[in-house]
Amino acid sequence: MNSIGDLIPYLCFGVILLIVGIVFRWVKIKKINGWIGYRTASSKSNQENWDKANKYFPRAMIKAGSLSTILGIILYLRFKSSVTVYMTYMIINPVVALVYMFLSTEKYLKNN
Repeated sequence: MNSIGDLIPYLCFGVILLIVGIVFRWVKIKKINGWIGYRTASSKSNQENWDKANKYFPRAMIKAGSLSTILGIILYLRFKSSVTVYMTYMIINPVVALVYMFLSTEKYLKNN
């Protein structure tokens, strides 16, 4: 793991979150549905919660994607040859990002 091409896996998840978050900021999901949007029991409980959740979630996704991308670059530059760091990051990063997006959106719904 010593070439610039090795940086790509560190960036993939964060960049995907950024792109999807930006797309969902532009695309408004107007009605509660079962196939697209932020779908949890609390977000689907009424139209107001649905609107709030689907407005907030892309922001959380962009924030998680940005942090994931920055962390990936830092870890790559600092630990380029460490397979252990690479594997740990690839396993833990998506879990932490998804948990953050879920918990922050649920907290937002509860408090607003």
